[in-house]
Amino acid sequence: MNYQKLLVILVGYLFGLIQTGYFYAKIMHVDLRSKGSGNTGTTNTLRVMGKKAGAIVFLGDFLKAFVPCMLMRFVFAKHLPDGDTDAMIYTFYIGLGVVLGHNFPFFLKFKGGKGIACTSAVAIALDGWIALLGFMAFALLVFLTGYVSFSSLYSVTQTFLLIIIHRFVWGYGLTKHGNIELVVLCVIITLLAFYQHRTNIVRLLNGTENKFNTKRHKQPKED
Repeated sequence: MNYQKLLVILVGYLFGLIQTGYFYAKIMHVDLRSKGSGNTGTTNTLRVMGKKAGAIVFLGDFLKAFVPCMLMRFVFAKHLPDGDTDAMIYTFYIGLGVVLGHNFPFFLKFKGGKGIACTSAVAIALDGWIALLGFMAFALLVFLTGYVSFSSLYSVTQTFLLIIIHRFVWGYGLTKHGNIELVVLCVIITLLAFYQHRTNIVRLLNGTENKFNTKRHKQPKED
């Protein structure tokens, strides 16, 4: 990895530090870290503060990833080494940086959200059709099971697995190194989602995971 890509990740991390849930809740005199699951992402905001707050937080977290990803892919990547062919890779790097900043904000002791809204924005910027299939899978599974965590993890896995399959079957016109990096980045961002949902996975296996609803109520605080 060259220094330009490291710099792109850092720029993405700075965007990720825009903790929409934390700042919006602060404005409303709520500390999400001490409410519900203690998470500053969309789901906990929705459960603690209601539908409007949940929608605002999702939109903010989505846009903070989508905007820099699209700017990178269509404006800035061409000015970077191999950017004409590997714009998708630079897009992935800045998106990964946003997810890292969202999940591990230094000013919140590296405890942020779970990165699903940001990850969905990255997926759309990479391949909109595959991302749409992932969203459809997410919506269907939430409807059928009620488990947002399970639906999110399945959707992320499906999305980035399909991107890898697309790369091997049809290709994305990347350089040799770009093709390798695409697979590695798909694995990394998927593993990040699973790591952030580790306590949810334990509860899913134990049968104690909370099902989705929009009523405000107190959730047990996660580790």
